[in-house]
Amino acid sequence: MKRLISVALLTACSAVYAEDAAEQKAPEWHGDAQFGLVSSNGNTENTNINGKVNVKRDDEQWAHNYSAVYYSSSEAGSTTAERFKLEYQADYKLSVKDTYWFVNSSYEEDRFGGFEYRATLTTGYGRSLYNANDMTLDAEIGAGLRASETEDATTFDVTTSNEAMIRFAAKYNWDIAEDRKLVSALAIEEGEETRVSNFEIGFVTMIAGDFSLKAAYEARHVSEVPVGNEKLDTVVSLNVLYTF
Repeated sequence: MKRLISVALLTACSAVYAEDAAEQKAPEWHGDAQFGLVSSNGNTENTNINGKVNVKRDDEQWAHNYSAVYYSSSEAGSTTAERFKLEYQADYKLSVKDTYWFVNSSYEEDRFGGFEYRATLTTGYGRSLYNANDMTLDAEIGAGLRASETEDATTFDVTTSNEAMIRFAAKYNWDIAEDRKLVSALAIEEGEETRVSNFEIGFVTMIAGDFSLKAAYEARHVSEVPVGNEKLDTVVSLNVLYTF
């Protein structure tokens, strides 16, 4: 809980500082929320829940990005997997067109993945590489620190790790038609001891008004994991998406 409070305070302080430094202008808020639930009963009783919230605030000098992710899976009433992640990023728009300097912070817990927590803080340079014909491609590169705590599944020994890392991220969006689009994101964090890679690709089609249906595939690979845990986690989801 103390770690979570520290991350929240860091995020709040960063947002306040960014807002004070920016020129006064009415901010624009937009984002989306998605939720998926799969439940089966009979010979097997399984429940899978996943939810995501993304919120972005833009003003003349800064862009603020907030996100929260939650996954849970249970079988016969017992939780078999649970993970959540909070992330905040502030982008300072530079004088060169389509470039920015960013600060990114994240906090993650994986109840059954061997990681008690993983927290990162990075800063670096970002640029819009392509923005035309209903397609956008953005890329970022930066450096920072990662703190993590792992637990061995057999001995229950807890290990704390602090390491420097380099972060690369890219996002690609394609508005295929007025009511359909393709979204994808890649993030690689190369640390002194561990590489963490996250990839997502999704197809969104509008249902009615601000509601859409999103089919997505997500993969996370961790190069070094505690004994008894898999390096690769994948999630296939079909969610209702609300855009605001």
